[in-house]
Amino acid sequence: MKALKFLKLALTAPLLLPLAANAQTACVAPSGALNNWHWYSAEQLQEVSSCSPKTGCDGRYVAPARTWPGAELAPDKAPVHGSADRTRMEGSKVELYGDVIIHKGQLSLQAGNASFDRDSEEFLLDDSVAIILPEMMLTGERAKINGADGTGLIERARFVAFKSGVRAKAKRIKRPTPQELELRDAFYTQCPPDSEAWMLEADNIHLDYATGRGVSRGTVLKVKGVPVFYSPWLDFPVDDRRATGLLWPGFASSDGGLDVSIPYYFNLAPNYDLTLTPRFLEERGDMLEAEGRYLNRWSEWQLSTAYLKDDKQAEIDRWLIGISEFGSLNEHWSTAIAFNRISDVEYFEDLSVASLNVRRATYLDQSAQVNYQSERWRSKLIVQQYQELAGLADTYRKMPEWSLEYLPVVRNLRPQPIFLANVTAFDHEDNLEDGGLFITGVRSYLEAGVRLPYIGRAGHIIGTFKSRHLSYQLDDGVVDTSPEVTAAMASLDAALVFERDAGSFRQTLEPRLFYLYNGYEAGQEAQPLFDTSLRTFDYHQLFRDSRFTGYDRLDDVRQLAVGLSSSFYDKNTGRERLTLGIGQAFYFEDRQVTLPETVVAGTATTDPTLLKSSIIIPGTTSYRHPGNATATAGGSAARRKENSSDVATHAQWQANDRHWFSADAVFDRDDARVNQAHLGWHYRGNAQTLYNFGYTQRRMTIVNADDQPELKQLDASASLPLGRQWHLFARWQYDLQMDRTLEGLFGIAYESCCWTVRTLYQRALEPDHTALSNDLENDRAILLEFQLKGLGGLGDKLTGVLEESIFGYRDE
Repeated sequence: MKALKFLKLALTAPLLLPLAANAQTACVAPSGALNNWHWYSAEQLQEVSSCSPKTGCDGRYVAPARTWPGAELAPDKAPVHGSADRTRMEGSKVELYGDVIIHKGQLSLQAGNASFDRDSEEFLLDDSVAIILPEMMLTGERAKINGADGTGLIERARFVAFKSGVRAKAKRIKRPTPQELELRDAFYTQCPPDSEAWMLEADNIHLDYATGRGVSRGTVLKVKGVPVFYSPWLDFPVDDRRATGLLWPGFASSDGGLDVSIPYYFNLAPNYDLTLTPRFLEERGDMLEAEGRYLNRWSEWQLSTAYLKDDKQAEIDRWLIGISEFGSLNEHWSTAIAFNRISDVEYFEDLSVASLNVRRATYLDQSAQVNYQSERWRSKLIVQQYQELAGLADTYRKMPEWSLEYLPVVRNLRPQPIFLANVTAFDHEDNLEDGGLFITGVRSYLEAGVRLPYIGRAGHIIGTFKSRHLSYQLDDGVVDTSPEVTAAMASLDAALVFERDAGSFRQTLEPRLFYLYNGYEAGQEAQPLFDTSLRTFDYHQLFRDSRFTGYDRLDDVRQLAVGLSSSFYDKNTGRERLTLGIGQAFYFEDRQVTLPETVVAGTATTDPTLLKSSIIIPGTTSYRHPGNATATAGGSAARRKENSSDVATHAQWQANDRHWFSADAVFDRDDARVNQAHLGWHYRGNAQTLYNFGYTQRRMTIVNADDQPELKQLDASASLPLGRQWHLFARWQYDLQMDRTLEGLFGIAYESCCWTVRTLYQRALEPDHTALSNDLENDRAILLEFQLKGLGGLGDKLTGVLEESIFGYRDE
């Protein structure tokens, strides 16, 4: 005969049970504030410091304290502990009367009366029954429970899941397995008590916590007590796991009228899924979007497609395809693919309401690359082209580009070899062989040399010498099909580091000298420009060995850059809190290598003097680059003969990971005017509080376009929670010079325990793609999303807009 182990009986009142080690959770119910649902308001939660209201809620469900012995054990592995006012034992049956409390591992039972069969381990409970498990609680009038696993049934029952906030009321609740609940004649909601914004009333509801899904039959959805929807069968989530089902619809309004999207998510397997989104566009027709994701041990893939047959306004079929892949075959080899293409250049402008930034995109990337990196070598092979969207000339295609670089071991006073090779085949849709304007061919670049470093705590001195060789094999149609040039480069980079204590900081003072010699080789005017442009001048550019990007020009210079910087480090953490820098370059001879001052249709690609035949250039534009200009309209030669550069400054302050400020400015060496500047401030608080501010200023001259001698822009954005339930979003980008708003965004969100609504309004200038002009029109869009929590997830379009528009924003 099986004995009832450790059954404690009290004739008058329940005994106090000893505290079980590690059994109490971090957040437990306050004493003296019990209610039927174990829901506690924010004021009641203040009694327990570790408890805080759930996101969007004025309170939370809190599990009772689990302080009995063995509370962490599974019921089938735990002994029985109990108390009652009185008891009676007959054979294998034990009967308990008055304030019955029984604990069996994680299972806790409370009732007015109870009986227990020691052979079957079955409990019969009556009168104010409560069944408490770590993740849920059930209450009712009568219950039959298996003490080994907590399965059974309870009549006239209530149910609450502490973590998800799901609660239900039913004529009967059956628990056939530890992971399932079956409710009969039930209502179901995720709203707090006495605030039922929505509920399901159903003949039967089946909740499966193993799969994370619920199914109801004969279901009526009520909002604020009003029936709004009926379904004979309804599938919905019971937790946050990925699961097949409908996501909540999204609504938008733009120049194309009302836009309604209803996404359906397919959780096909743990490593791949699919989302299908039918869209109804009021002015254009019906559209279907699809997004699939696939993950394996080597790579991650994403496929995005969309199709609109016979657009009512454009009278053409509209489509989009996007493929992306990131792979890592092993520690040395990796891959990346980005292929994006649309049916026509106005696709995003007409059909994308998710992001105005996407709608203003000028090119779509289409590339595939393979990368190799070992301890000493790094190599890349890439093919790349772009789809042009903004009425500009098509860009060059790399078919392909291959590079190889040696990565030397850094050892003081040991010579380090330098080796870099780059070979690129450039093609163009409008090439010379087909009667176009663009030079095509193969460019080869090679640099080799030696570096001798000494890097120590007190500073560094690094000497470098290398030879650079550039050659071309160009297609027919140019004067010289195989130009080539070789030039030497030598530099000496020296810096000292002085330190001192400054209270709780360690301050450094670092003077730096950088001597650079790049030999001049004449005749580079015969070389085309495939991908080369002038670098933006700033403090860091002072210490680079070339003023150009790309390899189409071997620049010449003999200069000494002088810099002075100072940093403040926190003594306790070693983190840099503040850095300041100022510097200027002094030129010992004129710089003669330059870029052409005329470009075709706004792109620096073809100089007509390189071509055999005379052609008419359709339009030219020249730009001034601040501080280091070699293409200043009407003055490039003068700039190249200057004895010194402008003065570049840099500052960055970082109080902590959440708060920083940066400033870069270039001052004209003659009149101290600011030629270019950028200020940035970022602050992240708690609970998605974000503030960003940026200011950009740039002096420039543009010829044969709307004259704008100076660029001045403000960019501010914020994410601001208001209390526990409201949230504001904003971004404002303003052109001070033209006195106009470039982009404005304002959004508001409301989130309660049981429902969420978010809306955004966007307004931005949409450029005229047919000409280089500042006569722009405004583009507007309104996005709306809502969700009844517990009945499906939100889409990601609005979240994507916020993450793109507000620096640092993450949807948590």
